[in-house]
Amino acid sequence: MAARCYLLARGEMLNLAAANGHQIQIMDLGFALQAHSLRALAADPSSFVHGYNPVPVAIDDAVAREALRTLSTVEIGI
Repeated sequence: MAARCYLLARGEMLNLAAANGHQIQIMDLGFALQAHSLRALAADPSSFVHGYNPVPVAIDDAVAREALRTLSTVEIGI
């Protein structure tokens, strides 16, 4: 059986063409994760493998903590 591919929103970015897109807070988190990950890659390329790499846990945690610190009154004691 041949695989099927369904084209949604005329092939445009679905979250923008068929909805309201991403809230800026979500985009901020994505950009922060990308920037911190790029800095880590530039500082120590050997800690990454060729291909897909998940965001390092330390970076993910740091970005989450900073987001909570700046966007709310939640204190994290971990």
